[in-house]
Amino acid sequence: RLVYEPLESVQGVSKVVTVDLRGNSQRWLKVRDLFKGVPYCFHVQAKTNTFGPEIRANVTPGPEEGSPGPPLNPSITETASTLTIHWTPGLLGAGPLKGYVIEAKPSDEGLWDTFVKDI
Repeated sequence: RLVYEPLESVQGVSKVVTVDLRGNSQRWLKVRDLFKGVPYCFHVQAKTNTFGPEIRANVTPGPEEGSPGPPLNPSITETASTLTIHWTPGLLGAGPLKGYVIEAKPSDEGLWDTFVKDI
């Protein structure tokens, strides 16, 4: 079970989200739609017949120190059967740039899916 909640209200709202994961093979969960700069408290606990003790961690989403900057000057070229995305690299940050991740979503939905990664 994973529980997370903002430690301060976001736009006047404070909500708690609980996710129950079934089985024992998945030991990760991608959490979406967190607000940058807002601290969250995450609780994780295992369950057999009952729930065991939980662990807690406070996390504040946002770029880590030394992270690269966002890509610059994005543009899209579209034909009948292709879509080409162009950009220039932003600030490199503390280390060599290892790749980019492109996410996409239908315009009528709020969920982003990884479209291409490690390019």
